[in-house]
Amino acid sequence: MRVSICTDHKSIVRQIVWLNESRSGVYVGMYDERANPHTSYHADGRHHVKITQQRKELVIFEEQRKPITSISGNESIITHGAFYTDEIMDRLPQLDSKRKETAIVLIGASIFRHVEALAMNTFIVNRKYERQFLGAMYADYETDHHELVTMNSFTLEHFPSHELSVVLYRVRPGESNMTYNFSGICLG
Repeated sequence: MRVSICTDHKSIVRQIVWLNESRSGVYVGMYDERANPHTSYHADGRHHVKITQQRKELVIFEEQRKPITSISGNESIITHGAFYTDEIMDRLPQLDSKRKETAIVLIGASIFRHVEALAMNTFIVNRKYERQFLGAMYADYETDHHELVTMNSFTLEHFPSHELSVVLYRVRPGESNMTYNFSGICLG
């Protein structure tokens, strides 16, 4: 499974976030050549977030969690923030016709009309728990403070009893309860 989450900017489809799976685990990252922020959730439960700074890969967070096949509900992987500014969007790669993705999620630019940022939470979800997960995501992200934009799920090839789910939401205009670091990764 390989997925690109993209948006339109100045009539060009730009890649924002990539999702990938292999036998060793699930990987999520942002298309940012400077910082290359990405996270890994390995099959054995090792979970870490890395970023590149001054050409060195730094581990900014790591912990041991449940192995993927032991997840009976859901496990959060990471929260990202995507800012819709000319400077950021112009440096993101264009969607390539020679791409290797098995799926593409396209976010219309109009979603950014009232806010300049979109938040994305990624989860590994046991497929038997999918219905409860969908209900919880709707309840958590359709609130006075947040607007649920979309939720997409992709069945994992190497862990077929599980899926990778991406929840896209935005903070309602006038709300600001998230803190972002220099690279645009949402930290809380």
